[in-house]
Amino acid sequence: MATSSLLAPYESRSSRSKGPAMRARIRHLRQSYSWDCGLACTEMVLRSLGVSNCGVEELVRVAGTQSTWTVDLAYLLHTFGARTVFHTTQLGVRRDYANESFYAATLDEDTTRVERLFADAPSVGIRIVAAAVSTAELEAHLERFGVAIVLVDSRKLECLQCEGVVSQRWLLRCCTG
Repeated sequence: MATSSLLAPYESRSSRSKGPAMRARIRHLRQSYSWDCGLACTEMVLRSLGVSNCGVEELVRVAGTQSTWTVDLAYLLHTFGARTVFHTTQLGVRRDYANESFYAATLDEDTTRVERLFADAPSVGIRIVAAAVSTAELEAHLERFGVAIVLVDSRKLECLQCEGVVSQRWLLRCCTG
């Protein structure tokens, strides 16, 4: 199974330890809004690194937008001191997102900003890899570094127990308690 996007913080720039800084358990934080799943994940990672001023409102302020894309999360992690590698199968904006209600209203504006973020990433020290990540690669990363933000399309997930497509209702029940 390949993921579409993986943000893999692998150590804090401020960490003094020889080993990975991400061995500690990460405290779960629920989303505050329907649109902040990536920001909630970013906040969880940053809090595990000891960053305290990283609530959703602060992350939106630093990102300069509420319409955050995965590349925005990479920049946020970097801004707050987490060295990050970002794997993605899409360098830039997928134009078919214009059909998604979440993206439709801001897609043109987002496209310009997101394309600039991808172009500027190497010069600011953000590593972007244009490749899918296999389950084995993800497991190896987690074993070595302990944390990854993996974004997947829930419509592409299947339940191994019932052999059906995972519904959003099931995800809510399973993942949010």
